[in-house]
Amino acid sequence: IDALTDHKDTYADMADRLTRFTVWLQKQNLKKDDVISICTYNHLNSFMPLVGATLAGVIANTWWDATLTE
Repeated sequence: IDALTDHKDTYADMADRLTRFTVWLQKQNLKKDDVISICTYNHLNSFMPLVGATLAGVIANTWWDATLTE
């Protein structure tokens, strides 16, 4: 449940989005040991780039978003 919007998500919904995202990453011609960077706030889709990159065989570099605020 998203605390801000009260949107409810099931594991099946999340798995479906993750699978589609991972396939999309693979179609971007990324190669093993390529790096993608992630900079986001916490929400229900925040996990996708990190897990999707791992499943696609690329490296995910997370960037703490608090450094972008004043």
